[in-house]
Amino acid sequence: MELIFAAILGIIQGLTEFLPISSSAHLILVPWFFGWEPEGIAFDVSVHIGTSIAVIVFFWKDWLRLARELILGLMKGDLFGNHDRKLAWFLVIGTLPAMFIGLALEDTIENMLRSPLITVFTLVIFGALLFFAERKSGQNRSSGK
Repeated sequence: MELIFAAILGIIQGLTEFLPISSSAHLILVPWFFGWEPEGIAFDVSVHIGTSIAVIVFFWKDWLRLARELILGLMKGDLFGNHDRKLAWFLVIGTLPAMFIGLALEDTIENMLRSPLITVFTLVIFGALLFFAERKSGQNRSSGK
């Protein structure tokens, strides 16, 4: 991949990661739209790792606090004793399934699920589900803190 294409996709990844849209879909659709040769899942993972490093660096104090609370909760046998411990465990629990599924189904994802057509239909279906869920929700945005 040319360096300029990688830079463009990196910028798109950075701009879309924290919006309520799929940054992963953009990494599939942008090369397809412009006729670039897709780099595949290894490139996508590398830009996601870059985003993760940026988040860790930016929020390093928060990550340290959550890690400390996670460890204290394990040592004291009080895993969900305060808001930070709950949040730390929710992050762990929410991350593990995606990690294991990604590792177990890497070849299937790479070969069957990365087509632009599947990506577009998936975006439309999940967009509609999110729209209807938003319309039906009680609009309570509290984190419970």
